Amino acid sequence: MESWSIAEVEAYRKANGVLLKRNNVPKPILAFDESNFPDFVRKEIEARRDYTSPTCIEALSWSIALSCRNYIGIAETGSDRALAYVLPAVIHVSRQPPRKQQDGPIAVLVAPTRDLARAIHNLASELGDHAGLRNVCAANGDSKGGQYA
Repeated sequence: MESWSIAEVEAYRKANGVLLKRNNVPKPILAFDESNFPDFVRKEIEARRDYTSPTCIEALSWSIALSCRNYIGIAETGSDRALAYVLPAVIHVSRQPPRKQQDGPIAVLVAPTRDLARAIHNLASELGDHAGLRNVCAANGDSKGGQYA
């Protein structure tokens, strides 16, 4: 990633149909070994995935989110975009100091459907379990008992 020229990054974005509304956007993370992800994240991703490079939405989202910037990422259904925003949230939460039980959440992810909320919860659990993180899925129609951390 760091070794890619500006022209190469722009060619990657163009080839993948990426539209940017701002300048000075961080270069995408095009390979896991180029990232500074914690070991627990790398191991979990490599164990659950059968590829060596992130999808386009992941590559772009991770570099932006991990630079503490806001973004809106839009990708086609089925493009496995959940990891694009769950992974930065898990990394952010894992880097926080210990919290007291009465403290509120560190990160909140909102989904438009109960099924997607559950899928996000499962993914966050898979990634966060290795770091001792807790998460809750609060979805309409589910029992209240399971919606408390």
